[in-house]
Amino acid sequence: MNVLTENSIPLDWDLAYVGLKNNWITPVEVAGAASNNQFKKAIDDEIIVLLEVKKDEPISQFISIVERIIKERNSLEVAELDDKNAIQTWQLGFLLSIEKSKKSIKDKLNEIESLWARFDYPVSWEPFIYYLPAKKSDQIGEAAVYQSFRNYIVKEKAKPSL
Repeated sequence: MNVLTENSIPLDWDLAYVGLKNNWITPVEVAGAASNNQFKKAIDDEIIVLLEVKKDEPISQFISIVERIIKERNSLEVAELDDKNAIQTWQLGFLLSIEKSKKSIKDKLNEIESLWARFDYPVSWEPFIYYLPAKKSDQIGEAAVYQSFRNYIVKEKAKPSL
């Protein structure tokens, strides 16, 4: 199960495409999400069948199918996808999984730091990167940094794009 479906974030074609390109989701998971109505919008039966038939093909071929679906559905080129929003949604999915984990706060903060590097150091995450200096008004310590992380999660979940 990928971090989006495990956190009840419905897929769309942009999310599927970005997830496939970054190996955050597999063709089998995309086909399963389509079959199980886990996309934001209903998907035609013919596309569900196509995804099911092609899910075991090499990932590059499956990505080409998703690109074709995007182009046909949206009259967009793949280069016009909303990658920024899709990546932010994937980030939130990963962060929610960390938040839900049974790990200690210290281990969660270490995992967030690794994820921060993986996403090319988003500036918006700086308040909850444990080794960065806190602003004068910020409290210090792991608990305060973790609370900044939780506040960020609440703010991101409230965005209308989800």
